Amino acid sequence: MLNERHLVHVHRRVVDHPVHAAALLSLYGRIRKGIEVQADLGSALHRFLIAVGLVVIDDERCLAVRNRLYAAVFTTRWANENLPVQWRGPLIAAGVMLLMLAVPFWYTQLLPRGYVDTLTSPDAELQVAADAYTNFSSFPGHGGVAENLYRNFLQARAEAAVDRQDISQISAYASELPGA
Repeated sequence: MLNERHLVHVHRRVVDHPVHAAALLSLYGRIRKGIEVQADLGSALHRFLIAVGLVVIDDERCLAVRNRLYAAVFTTRWANENLPVQWRGPLIAAGVMLLMLAVPFWYTQLLPRGYVDTLTSPDAELQVAADAYTNFSSFPGHGGVAENLYRNFLQARAEAAVDRQDISQISAYASELPGA
């Protein structure tokens, strides 16, 4: 039925409206569902649907579908199927979900990366490793991991130590660990 030139013209005028396509289709859908819409000639949407010829003002001063042919072609389903997809809501929801996933990932994986690299490096200075342990263990939820990494760091340094001064320095740092 939409291959009739006049009907195609009405369809395009409403569906392809550059600004108000969604509002026009929503308004027309409300009229088609039987919701009483009082005619308001001050409304650009009402005037547009009247000008296109899709609706008229009935005896009760309400908007109504112009005729039975239009009612058969331009149904509520037509209005709903031609509504533009609204991406704003889903995009906001996706952004919130991404943020909810990104913050824990950042906190558990990215934030401690520098401290983990320091505490697993065989070349790190003892004082730098001690500072990394202190800072890393101050983050809630990271204390156990920080302690294990620091303990392993000190143990590896103790096994590689060759002079008495290094051993006593490592021993002093190890004695500050909880349960040392």
